[in-house]
Amino acid sequence: MSYASAGIGTFQHLGAELFRLDAKVNLLHVPFRGGGPALIDVLGGHNKIMFSSLVQAVPHIRPAGCGRSAPAAGARAGAGRRADHLGGRRPGL
Repeated sequence: MSYASAGIGTFQHLGAELFRLDAKVNLLHVPFRGGGPALIDVLGGHNKIMFSSLVQAVPHIRPAGCGRSAPAAGARAGAGRRADHLGGRRPGL
């Protein structure tokens, strides 16, 4: 499975790598030149996963865009309260 990021060394890339190591899953990194192009590729179905900022992801959390979103914050925050967070699904994240 592949995941998109805003580029090599960004928080999206490093967050996904930490998730990959913790969950012991095999993921292929597909770096983009910014979060916008990465999000477009995920919404288009070319990549399955993207770690994104809440500000960038909120418009796509429940509409027809993303099928499932889970903020990585330790608790639900602001507009992201409509989505589960990874800490609730995987304790320790």
